[in-house]
Amino acid sequence: PLTLISSPVGNILKNNNLEPDIRDQLTIVQSNTERMLRLVNQILDFRKIQNNKMKLKIEEFNLAGYIKEICANFKKIAEEKGIKLEINDFSDNETIWADKDKVEKIVYNLVTNALKFTPRGRSVTVILKKRDEKLDLIVKDQGIGLSREKMKNLFARFDSSSGKEMSLQPGTGIGLSLSKELADMHQAELTAESEEGS
Repeated sequence: PLTLISSPVGNILKNNNLEPDIRDQLTIVQSNTERMLRLVNQILDFRKIQNNKMKLKIEEFNLAGYIKEICANFKKIAEEKGIKLEINDFSDNETIWADKDKVEKIVYNLVTNALKFTPRGRSVTVILKKRDEKLDLIVKDQGIGLSREKMKNLFARFDSSSGKEMSLQPGTGIGLSLSKELADMHQAELTAESEEGS
């Protein structure tokens, strides 16, 4: 059903003669349809992980180039929110063996989360760093920070910090938990550091 909403809306938006207010409303419909589709897919991914049905399709690829492609999708959102989105690459053009689709899901969730909790006028930085035989991917924001209590449950399934003091937008609590599970499948480590108010 979501695809059957998304497709016609996309076709209508290709029409250059649309009234601006109609275009704006249809763009909201399209954006929320895509969000809903992502959410449904994340729930399905959880089911696969729970039932040990999720398989990794491993291939070698350049991580920096792939991260830049993913982050390009966030440029417009960041601009609209008045947030500076930067990528700092210190990876020495290193390649990794991983499942590209799963890496995209992890990065997408981390960057979405960083943008969600960062106020206008501040920045989100994605950093790639080579460390010995490993690559670190760091998503750093200038958001509101989390208390020690909230940090304990950060990767817990369906624990959403959606109170007004926490978030500029409501969340579902699925994305970070799924990212952790996908990282674990790759024998990678996903950790978080935060300080309330910074």
